[in-house]
Amino acid sequence: MTSSEPTHDEFVDLLSKHSKRIYTYVRTLVLNDENDAEEVFQSTCAAAWSKFCQFEKGTNFGAWACKIAYYEVLRQRESRRRIQFFSEEVLASLADEAMPIAERVQERREALAECVEKLGSEDVRMIESRYFHLVRPKQIAEQMGKSVDTVYRELRRINHQLLCCVEGALDREAKR
Repeated sequence: MTSSEPTHDEFVDLLSKHSKRIYTYVRTLVLNDENDAEEVFQSTCAAAWSKFCQFEKGTNFGAWACKIAYYEVLRQRESRRRIQFFSEEVLASLADEAMPIAERVQERREALAECVEKLGSEDVRMIESRYFHLVRPKQIAEQMGKSVDTVYRELRRINHQLLCCVEGALDREAKR
């Protein structure tokens, strides 16, 4: 950040906006080990904070932090000295491919959040029960005084509505 000293608040604001994208990127590189991914993500956040004075305001913080994450993955691989399934060249190629995937996941999450806000309160309650609280459709039916078949039909309808809304939002964004 060349124009002024970086502040903790600026860093926290940028990190909170890009953390899901960065974590998705790390998970892509670390593959299926959630504990390793969390460790790399945490070390990436710490490294990004220590290097924040080098970040140029107005550039892409997410891409900058993902580059740091890439080097943190390499550092972790070297420190663990495990059997490596991928060479560094393959990992570098995977990292290049992971960046746009992480961006798309973040865009889809943001679009989904906007689409959920457009739902009616009963639809939101049903979606939250099913997907956030992992309540089974039979229990939702009992709680809402509906048949199980009705709950399944409504969940299908809401899911379809959200899918169309998300795809529409992403299409509109792509045309800008």
